[in-house]
Amino acid sequence: MLETHYERNLVVNNREIEHHGYFVIEEVFNLINKSLQDKKYHKREKRAEDTVTDEGYEVYVELRPYKEKTNYVTLMIKLRIHFKNVKNVVRQVERVPKRFQQGDVFIFMDAWFMTEWEGRWGMNPVIFFLKGAINKLFYVFPQEASYRNEAVEDAAYLTAKIKMLLRSYNDPEQAFPTEEDVRKSVEEEIKASEKK
Repeated sequence: MLETHYERNLVVNNREIEHHGYFVIEEVFNLINKSLQDKKYHKREKRAEDTVTDEGYEVYVELRPYKEKTNYVTLMIKLRIHFKNVKNVVRQVERVPKRFQQGDVFIFMDAWFMTEWEGRWGMNPVIFFLKGAINKLFYVFPQEASYRNEAVEDAAYLTAKIKMLLRSYNDPEQAFPTEEDVRKSVEEEIKASEKK
């Protein structure tokens, strides 16, 4: 079904996760694989590249995990993972040396809700067109809305897991902002929204 979809709806567009500093590439990929398995996605790798440069090495991986909900509905998350300027380093963690990578991590995520209603019995072109027009302009059918919401929730779950892992590599003082910093940023956001 993945090869012949007639309608693709982008529900999460280019969500970005950025991290600079220490990380372990293997742990990042293990977490992504485990999170996708938890949500019942089938893994599919579209592209993988390794490049060695003067500043370090780069790793680019594009994943397209998918979950078939019915014969006519599929959810897909498109992940573009790019590790740049990566160098291997040894760092002391609780007085024990541990191997890390140091560099930049960029992860971009899209979530897609894909349907193939045309393949259903009784769906002639007129009914297919009317259903699509009603769905886009007037009323979203509850079953389709639940699938869209599930795709958004799955992308949010994966984003939260990745951010939590990458944040854990920071020093304890940098891992979480202080309460005072959070209050200042909230006050600035409120003031900015009042000016609009």
